[in-house]
Amino acid sequence: MKKITKSSKTNPSQLSQLNSKCAGIDIGASELFVCIAKNSSEQEVRSFLTFTADLLRMIA
Repeated sequence: MKKITKSSKTNPSQLSQLNSKCAGIDIGASELFVCIAKNSSEQEVRSFLTFTADLLRMIA
C-alpha cells in the first residue's frame, strides 16, 4: 500500500488575499478568534469563548 505524505507546507507569506472585506475565524476547542477588516489598512481581532452566549455576542 502506498504511503500518502504531504509534500509541501503553506507559508502564510505565500497566501494571497482574496477579498479585503471578509472576516477570518480560527476555531479552537475552547476559544474562537475572529478578524474583521475595519477598512483597507486596519483589522480588529476579537476572541470569544465557545458557550452559546459568547457565540451570540460574536454575531451581534
